[in-house]
Amino acid sequence: MLSQTLLTICIASIASAAPAAVPTTTTPAPAPLTPSTFLKFNNTWALQLPVSTAANPTVIAVISNPALKTFTSPNFYVNNDKTGVMFYTPNTGITLSGGHPRTELRQMTGATGQLQ
Repeated sequence: MLSQTLLTICIASIASAAPAAVPTTTTPAPAPLTPSTFLKFNNTWALQLPVSTAANPTVIAVISNPALKTFTSPNFYVNNDKTGVMFYTPNTGITLSGGHPRTELRQMTGATGQLQ
């Protein structure tokens, strides 16, 4: 009877013990794919988009570094297959000098970073 009581106490003791901590490793989530994943931008590039803002309805958007390195939009994005970059130009986009709307990746030059 005493051995049965000791066995019951041992089983109850084991059952109530907290499970041993299992070491976990966390892997960081992969960085989201942006066009700069495929196009290695240095400080000499700027993106011109034929889109405006409410504040500037007639001014073409220009995105340059460092913002260009993480920039993505409906006009500049990674394709569905994640193999390349898409440039999209809406036919209703803003134009310069009455031409056709266009999305351009422009090289910047000079100390002031002027567009070529």
